[in-house]
Amino acid sequence: MLRFFLPHTDALRSGLRSNPEAITFKIRLILGTVLAYGISLTVQMALLPLMDMATNKGEVPIVQAAEMAPEIVMAETPVEAPTVGPEVEIYVREYFADMPVLAEIARCESTFRHHDARTGSILRGRVNGNDIGVMQINTTYHHDTARRLGYDIETIEGNLEYARHLYEREGTRPWNASRACWHKEHLAMR
Repeated sequence: MLRFFLPHTDALRSGLRSNPEAITFKIRLILGTVLAYGISLTVQMALLPLMDMATNKGEVPIVQAAEMAPEIVMAETPVEAPTVGPEVEIYVREYFADMPVLAEIARCESTFRHHDARTGSILRGRVNGNDIGVMQINTTYHHDTARRLGYDIETIEGNLEYARHLYEREGTRPWNASRACWHKEHLAMR
């Protein structure tokens, strides 16, 4: 049995049975998710026969392909999100794919860093040491609210989730101090 982290497993298996046109897309989605989480190529190799089944129309029934799919279960220990290095930019841009201005804000605020690579401690703002993490959330104004809402802004996941919450409530206003950096990029993306 292959074991790796992948959400919506039941929906994937039922979709393979009921929607033959979607099988290739769903297999590619699995491979993209697997590779994004750094799982070994052996998993990719295990899924290649399913891709062949999807492209060789009529040779193997879709139901049979779905039954042959490896069992996908939640891993006991989910893969941690990156906090330093170039992987952080990829993680942030994927997380904010629906809100690209927030990815640009992260670029300007922290150059896509959540932790200081030298010390390993959470990244703090140069101008204001109360600004923390990849989105430079100000702890003076937001720590208690974030905690009350269930966000740990000291983790990259919580920092991004709370930034999304802030953006949905206040737009880009919390990051106006860096507007000159990200606003021109945001306008160019439109």
